[in-house]
Amino acid sequence: MILELDVNKENIKECVKAVLSKIIFHGLEEEVIVRNSKHEFIMCFEKGFKKYIDFENYNIKNLNLGCGKLKFDDAIGIDIEDYGQELVWDLREGIPFPDETIQNIKAHHFLEHIERGKVIFVWQEMYRILVSEGILDIVVPHSTSYYAFIPIHLSYWNEGVIDFLCNGNYINTRFKVIEMERFTHNKEGDITLKCQLKKV
Repeated sequence: MILELDVNKENIKECVKAVLSKIIFHGLEEEVIVRNSKHEFIMCFEKGFKKYIDFENYNIKNLNLGCGKLKFDDAIGIDIEDYGQELVWDLREGIPFPDETIQNIKAHHFLEHIERGKVIFVWQEMYRILVSEGILDIVVPHSTSYYAFIPIHLSYWNEGVIDFLCNGNYINTRFKVIEMERFTHNKEGDITLKCQLKKV
């Protein structure tokens, strides 16, 4: 079988995501023919998927977004930088997985690095790929902590922000809060917000 892709600047990321999803979930048995922008497609693909994965060693139902150097062992790691994880990908462009395929997402110290103008889009992407009753596990600096405002943090988080994103009144993402608590995570007294949310 042949998978033909008519690639252009507007759809190149969607084409890459489509091929990634086929490889990850079904294996790619088709021959891929790229009609246009072949070099750009290959460069984008190599950035997105730096190696083929022996998925018997991973639980494909678990994702670790913005994993950095501290990836959870039982999850597929995704980060914009290459720390040796499975996928190198800019999550601000979307999450390259099909709808309702992931059971658990861990986003620990990731969301604060997303600029405010992209937060809702990334949140909607997490909601989209989670199965019904899937779990979203978040850890972010609390906005009452001075650490929340260091220059590499681009959005600010507290209970009100989580409630806004979860209640479904303003955007079509509804989560049930299973756990939400503040805790102090170091001797300097920085306050962190930990949330466990269930998609409903």
